[in-house]
Amino acid sequence: MWRERISAEPSAWRGTANGPRVLVEHHDPNVGLAVGDLLASEGYEVATCGGPADRRPCPLSRGDRCGRTAEADVVLFGLEVEDELDRDVLARLKTAMPDTPIVVEIPTARVPLYAAELDGCVTVPRPMTRDALLEAIERSLR
Repeated sequence: MWRERISAEPSAWRGTANGPRVLVEHHDPNVGLAVGDLLASEGYEVATCGGPADRRPCPLSRGDRCGRTAEADVVLFGLEVEDELDRDVLARLKTAMPDTPIVVEIPTARVPLYAAELDGCVTVPRPMTRDALLEAIERSLR
């Protein structure tokens, strides 16, 4: 099934209207949509976003506010922590939403390299499994 490419403008919320809201920011639109579908099927309300590398500039990368992040109960950050622009977006997320948990998808071996950037975040290993993702989201919401 063909799906429209995720843009830097987050999608509308979908899924269970009273479930926790998870904003899925992912550099790979197919993975972002699949993760969003999985989370929606598990009772979460989900919006997806392609992040700053997509066609439109990310408001956070311009220093602006992103409405979806303000509405989220948790953010799944599946952008490339190795990329300076994506690290900047992560830093802006942490500053703009200090009380909103952020789950970062990252290869386990790279966690020590980005310890400062990941401080206060919950990590989930890349490649993610369903169980690891759900456990990380639940842990972040505690």
